[in-house]
Amino acid sequence: MGIHRGPNIVKDNLVFGYDTGYGVADNSTATRFYPGENTTNNTIKTGYAWNGDGSNQSFANKGGTTITNNSLKYNGYDTVLWTPGSSLNCYLNSTPDLDYNDSSTIWTFSCYIKRDDGAAITALSVYMYYPNGDGSASGTIVDCGNGWYRVSRTRTGSNSYISLAGFTGFTSGHKYYLSGVMLTKNNHTVPYVNVQSSRSSTQSLIDLKRTADIDVSNVSFDSTGQPTFDGTNDRISLTDNFDLNDHFGNGGDFSIEAIVYMRESASQNGGVLTNQKYQTEPDPAGFGLAIRSANTYCLSLTNSTPTSYQSLASIPFNVNNYHHIVYTFKSSTGNVVAYSNGSQYSTVTNSSYSWNIPTDSTRTYIGYNPQGGWGNYINMDIPVIKVYNSVITEQEVNQNFNAYKNRFNI
Repeated sequence: MGIHRGPNIVKDNLVFGYDTGYGVADNSTATRFYPGENTTNNTIKTGYAWNGDGSNQSFANKGGTTITNNSLKYNGYDTVLWTPGSSLNCYLNSTPDLDYNDSSTIWTFSCYIKRDDGAAITALSVYMYYPNGDGSASGTIVDCGNGWYRVSRTRTGSNSYISLAGFTGFTSGHKYYLSGVMLTKNNHTVPYVNVQSSRSSTQSLIDLKRTADIDVSNVSFDSTGQPTFDGTNDRISLTDNFDLNDHFGNGGDFSIEAIVYMRESASQNGGVLTNQKYQTEPDPAGFGLAIRSANTYCLSLTNSTPTSYQSLASIPFNVNNYHHIVYTFKSSTGNVVAYSNGSQYSTVTNSSYSWNIPTDSTRTYIGYNPQGGWGNYINMDIPVIKVYNSVITEQEVNQNFNAYKNRFNI
């Protein structure tokens, strides 16, 4: 079987882009360009030790053995082979295991588990102890293949810290591999990070060119761990030191490509990608892929001053559907070509069309437009976006569309 290397996208003249599912991404699996949302696993201390109640079993002594053979680990994560006592449980507790100063009322505990005989794990209870409350409930079980299961539970309590977390309900007479344990302050599992490590808001979504830091600290994440825009306060921003001007200058050729999923009709104007002067008129100063209140996308360009803008080549959209859209702009002729789901939708040409980005206070936003007179936030998903410093051809548009259409059922 061949190695999966991601979609066969056009890379020539690509200056910026991301793909939240480059390869296969979910809330358990990190990928090359989407390691998972920003998170920490600092509550579990280095040198933690699994514990258990009850007497030793007749077939072996209760306790854990550290695994050094990578073939016996899940994905190379720290792993222990645990032998249950008569109570058939195991847990982390006490200050050598957990940081009692790390506070939150919402915790998610998870661990990859495999039985020594490889048998299916269909039920397992997870208990999480707060200072004034002990709770046990059925864990959520995800089959990870090859006998491994990720067992997790989220609990909201009335106390700020957690002092015990673990499992009960192991099968008598069997040992269990415990790998990649996590305790995080959120309401769902996330791709694994090592104990005493973290994944920052600029590490969780990686630029395809690896030249820009993508800040997702203001973005929500859905139940599968994917970034999403909630329509109230979510946006992605590129750090101040990344300016698209540096890559092709004011007035040059460009192409913008995006896959967008609108969850509601556009009652106001907004932006998919905007590169503009921050909170100054005209709106938007620069260029961008915009959303119009008439349920359409458009290319937005300022003039060269800039003192005014044009909204060009509208493409209608339907809610609750993924839509692949591309806009290209040829600066020498003012030619704009709009593509919808791989096919050319419209073209307009006017030699007076131009665009300009002010040199001061320029920002690049995704899912947000800060300009006056525009709606700032839109309820949508943008799993893929790319910017090229050239006019990509119709053949290249189709190459990119064919790389995505099956994945998004377009």
